[in-house]
Amino acid sequence: MREVQFYEIKSKKSEEFINGVRQVTLSSVELPQINCFLWFGEIGEMKHFQIIFDEKLLEWHLERGFSVSVTNRRSGIQEKIGVSKGSRTIHAVEDNNILKEGLEIIKNSVFPEDYIKILKQTLAVQ
Repeated sequence: MREVQFYEIKSKKSEEFINGVRQVTLSSVELPQINCFLWFGEIGEMKHFQIIFDEKLLEWHLERGFSVSVTNRRSGIQEKIGVSKGSRTIHAVEDNNILKEGLEIIKNSVFPEDYIKILKQTLAVQ
């Protein structure tokens, strides 16, 4: 797995707290199809984390731990009424390979200095 370097997308939204949480968006320099989203509480604790890669989603929630999903854009997802090809919907799955792949990406990533320590500690990725 090659190293993935992320940068923060600075915006007004990333500075505002809504319902006690602020969202930070990180994008990959080399692989624009990989994106991270982080949600922090008012005292700087991470509440929620998402990484989207290859139409797969690894999430971490403070209360629930890890979960994995795929999007409707991923091959093999059944087309049905209400699922539009133009929009991305998320479908929960049980697939340890997505968890392993996502954790491997995180492990081999370079995050902005402001977030690297809390990400590696919170997600227990060394």
